[in-house]
Amino acid sequence: MKTSIIIRFQSRIWHHYDEAPAAQAYLRYPHRHLTEVEVEIEVFHDDRDIEFHAFQQFCEKHYPEGDVGTMSCEMLARNLLGVIEKEYGNHRSLRVDVFEDGEVGARITKEAGD
Repeated sequence: MKTSIIIRFQSRIWHHYDEAPAAQAYLRYPHRHLTEVEVEIEVFHDDRDIEFHAFQQFCEKHYPEGDVGTMSCEMLARNLLGVIEKEYGNHRSLRVDVFEDGEVGARITKEAGD
C-alpha cells in the first residue's frame, strides 16, 4: 500500500507555440492561460511526513507566473517535478499535472528510485 498527499494551485501564464500546425496558427502568438497544477507526492507515515501547506507553498514558489516563452504544459510539469525531486529526494513517487484553463494538459509521473 502506498500513501501520498496531493496539493493544487493556479498560476497565470503567457506562452506561444512557434511550431503550431497551420490549423492552430493562433497558438504561435503569445496567449494567456490559467494553469491548474496538481502535485501528488508519496509519504511514508500518516502524521504529516510532508506538511500540506508547506509543500503547496514550496510548489507555488517554484512554478512560474507570467511569460514562460515557448514552455509547454509538459515542460512546466517536468521542471516542477525536477525541483521537487531535488528538495524531497528521488525515493518518493511523484506526479505533476498541468492543465490549461481546466480543459487540456499534461501529466509527468516518476516512480520512487527512477
